[in-house]
Order: sequence, then structure tokens, then C-alpha cells
Amino acid sequence: MALLAGAAGACSTTDPATPFLGSWAYAAGSTFTVTCGTNVMTLPADTVIETFVTGSATDLVKNDSQGCAGQSFNVSDGVASLANSGHSCDIPGGVYTANTATFALSADMMSMTAALAGTYAPTQAPGAVCTTSASSTLHKQ
Repeated sequence: MALLAGAAGACSTTDPATPFLGSWAYAAGSTFTVTCGTNVMTLPADTVIETFVTGSATDLVKNDSQGCAGQSFNVSDGVASLANSGHSCDIPGGVYTANTATFALSADMMSMTAALAGTYAPTQAPGAVCTTSASSTLHKQ
């Protein structure tokens, strides 16, 4: 019986996306940087919750508490990378378009580091396109 148990364990696989599933909160003091021409704004990120669910065409789909939904990610070596660059969504005050995004898990899988970059088109400044970036830590909820 022990031989069969060992053989079954050798054939099992773990979905690399599983540790990402669920809700993640940005660490206290985390920020997003928005640059519009010479104006640089720092906006709080520590009120945002990122939620990852299993994707159908990709490993993961991310939705956030600001209303940005449907960002697709593939997972490799503990890093979830944006699969649908150029995905846009309406968020408070404008439209955000993701260019790059990675979420890298920590060894204990209870925190991860985000590196995000994209553009933001504010609704109050038609035609303006700003750049956005963030490098922050998130904790599993």
C-alpha cells in the first residue's frame, strides 16, 4: 500500500496559480504614482484590494476594489504576469490601461510584490494621458 501511495504522490501536480487565489491588500503606506506632464501625484494604494480568481483562458483573472475587472494573468515560477496588456477599465476619475503588471509571491506565499505600469486618462482633462506606476507589497487577506 505504501508503494501505491508514493506512486500517487509522484504523479500529483499542484496548480501554480493556486497560491494567488483570494484577496490581497496593499501594505500600509503603499502608493501609486501618476505623472501628467510635469505634475506628479502620489495616490494611496493601501485602500485597494486585489482579488484573483481562476481564469478560463489564462491562469488567473484579477479584479480590484476600484472597479477594474478582467485583467488576465499567467503564472510561472511564482510570478503572475499580465497576459492582456492594453486592457482598459473605468476607475474613479478616469480610465486606466495596464501596460505591464507582475505579482511575485514571497517564499511563505502570504505576501507578494507588485510592479505595475500603465496609463491613466483623467475624465476631467480630455485628451490628457498620464503615466502610472507602483511597486508595492501586498498581504494575503
